[in-house]
Amino acid sequence: MKKRLFRLSVTAIMLLATVSASARFDAAKKDAPRFYAGLRAGAGVTTYYNLEDPIALATPLGGVALGFRVARIPLYLETGAYYQNMGSKFENRWSGKYYNGYSSSSHESSTRSYEKYKVNNHSLMVPLVATYRFYASDNITLQPFTGFFGSYGFDAKAMDFGLREGFGCSFGHLHVNLGVNLGLVGQDVNNDDTGAWVRDAYHLSLFLGIGLDF
Repeated sequence: MKKRLFRLSVTAIMLLATVSASARFDAAKKDAPRFYAGLRAGAGVTTYYNLEDPIALATPLGGVALGFRVARIPLYLETGAYYQNMGSKFENRWSGKYYNGYSSSSHESSTRSYEKYKVNNHSLMVPLVATYRFYASDNITLQPFTGFFGSYGFDAKAMDFGLREGFGCSFGHLHVNLGVNLGLVGQDVNNDDTGAWVRDAYHLSLFLGIGLDF
């Protein structure tokens, strides 16, 4: 599953980057804004890429974006604040709630069960990415971005930090983007509903968003 998610994200980003190569390079765009603010909403799939057989968890996401032009060319730094559940789903193969060598039960059970359960990590995420605007026309821009994110998971009660890569398009005030977040800090997450404990999990998510820029 984690390999399929990674290949899908790389393929999508490379495809959109190829499209951007045909866009008009306009380094002296005089009316490129110096600042923009945006509203974002969307959906994503999230999992932990270093564990065996996680199941992708679909989650809504949303927040605000703020961008500042940092050069005479249309190069921007973008930040903001977003909500996202950065958890996953699993298939529990033991009735004693075992996963990754850890158990919520004091006795091992030989009774197999295949219950699927969800591990939540509701998080506040703050990205910091560099993005460039390629002008396909006066009102259409293609915007690859690369950078980092920091987040705080309220279920893991811990900070995360990682890479954020993707691609955006703007059609007037309408903005669409997609990308991938790759966490670099292991998380220990409890699921209060099942007692399952996931230890040292590394976050991976794909996201697709839509919004308005002003």
